[in-house]
Amino acid sequence: MKTLSKLSIALAIVVFTAAIYFSPQLTLSRINNAVQTGNSEQLAEFIDFPVLKENLKHKLNSRFSPEPQPENNNVFSGLGQALVGLFVGPLIDSLVTPEGMLDLLTSSSQDSGPTYRNTRYSHFNKFHLEILEAESDKLVLQLDFERRNLIHWQLVDLQHALLEQRPPQQ
Repeated sequence: MKTLSKLSIALAIVVFTAAIYFSPQLTLSRINNAVQTGNSEQLAEFIDFPVLKENLKHKLNSRFSPEPQPENNNVFSGLGQALVGLFVGPLIDSLVTPEGMLDLLTSSSQDSGPTYRNTRYSHFNKFHLEILEAESDKLVLQLDFERRNLIHWQLVDLQHALLEQRPPQQ
């Protein structure tokens, strides 16, 4: 009887560990289902909108902020930075919605041609999905997830080529 209870405990530990380890795959499967069916409400369950918006605002503000140039005391660079800040917040707030994220995920899977997915943990509580072009391995989109409890994950950041490249300096 003791052997049976030890075996049951060991089996429960293995199942529990597997559920924790494979929980991102379940989340991705549910996100894929929401995208395929066009269900933005279901998709919204897997997105931490306040955190995602703040991360994207920070990226866009830093992308469009001018590089510091000590020899150039141009007053318009400060004005430009202020204007970027005025436009980035409302832009992100209007685009990062359940419907906007559904459109982004739908178009990313259709516009880039043949792609493949790469998934990886960077930490026990951080998981990444990379969507790469099949021919060039160029990053199309990276979705960064954080664990919210043992098996639930939410999107908190994304990487896209348009967000990562700085505009050319003149």
